[in-house]
Amino acid sequence: MRLPKSTIGIETQSRKVAMDREWNVNRKAFASLHLCIVALIMSYPVAAQSVAVIAPDASGPAPEYATRLAEAFPSPIKSLDGSMSLAAYRAVAPAQPFNMTTHEAMNVGSAVGCDYFVIVKAATLRRTSFSKPEYYESWAATFAVSSRTGTLARWHLSKFEAATPAEAEAGLYSSAAATAAEIMKSVEAAAKGLVAVERPASSPLPPEGSAEAKGFRPPAPYRRIKPEYTSTAYMYDVTATVEVELYLGPDGSILRAEVVRWAGFGLDESSLFAVRSMNWRPAERNGKTLPIRVLLRYNFKKIEK
Repeated sequence: MRLPKSTIGIETQSRKVAMDREWNVNRKAFASLHLCIVALIMSYPVAAQSVAVIAPDASGPAPEYATRLAEAFPSPIKSLDGSMSLAAYRAVAPAQPFNMTTHEAMNVGSAVGCDYFVIVKAATLRRTSFSKPEYYESWAATFAVSSRTGTLARWHLSKFEAATPAEAEAGLYSSAAATAAEIMKSVEAAAKGLVAVERPASSPLPPEGSAEAKGFRPPAPYRRIKPEYTSTAYMYDVTATVEVELYLGPDGSILRAEVVRWAGFGLDESSLFAVRSMNWRPAERNGKTLPIRVLLRYNFKKIEK
C-alpha cells in the first residue's frame, strides 16, 4: 500500500531527527574520547621523565643535599640511583661541571641515561654583617639540565643562616623538598612544551684567511653592551663563561639568541639581555647582505670593589 506524500515526509523527517540525535550522541562520545586521548598524550611525557641528581664535589654539604634532593622527588618523576648516576657522570665528566656547554651536557645526559639531570654545588661559609658580627650560611645551587637539548631548564639557589655550621647545614637539608618541587614544575613544563626548535637558516662566520672570508665583512654591533656581573654571582664568587649563539637576518635584525654555554647565578639572563639590547650592522659578502650565525662569549669574574 502506497503511503501519502505527507506521511512519507513525516517518516523521512522522523528518521532524519533520529539520525541527527544519534550523530550528536556519537559526536559527544567522540569528543570525550578525543579529550581523553589528548590528556593521555600530554601526561605521558611527564610520567616518563627520569631525573639523576649528581654532586661532582664530594666535600661539604653537597653529597648529603644531593641525596635529600633525590629522595624528595614525588611521583611521577623517577629519581635514578645516585651512586650509579655519579659513576656514569664521572666517565664523561666535563672540566667545568657547573659551566657546561649544551654539547657537554647532552653527553652527560646520554652517559647517565636520564631525561634530566641535576648538578648540585654547595658549601658552608662564615659570614659577617653589621647586624650579625658572625654567622654561618649553608647554600646550594642546583642546575636542572635537559639531556635532550643540554639547555639549563632551571637554576635554583637555596640558603640557610644559623649561628653554627651544623645548624646552617641542617636548615639547608630541610629545604631539599621545596627545591625538588620547584624542579619538578620546570621538568613538567618543559616536557609538555617540548617541540622541535626551528632555527633560522644562516651560515657561520667563515674562518679568517679562508677562501670564504674573501670579500666578507662580519656583522658588528653599532654599540657594544657589556653584560652585568650580577650581585648573586658576586656574593658567591662565581667565575664563569656564558656563550650565546646569535642568529642575524640580512638586515642585521636579531632572529634568535640562545645560550649554548650556561652558568646560572643570573649570568645567562644578563648575557641575553645585553645581546638583545644591541643593534647590529649586517654581514656582507661582496657588498650583498646575508643572514649569519655568530657565537658570542662573555667571561665573568669577581673583581673586588
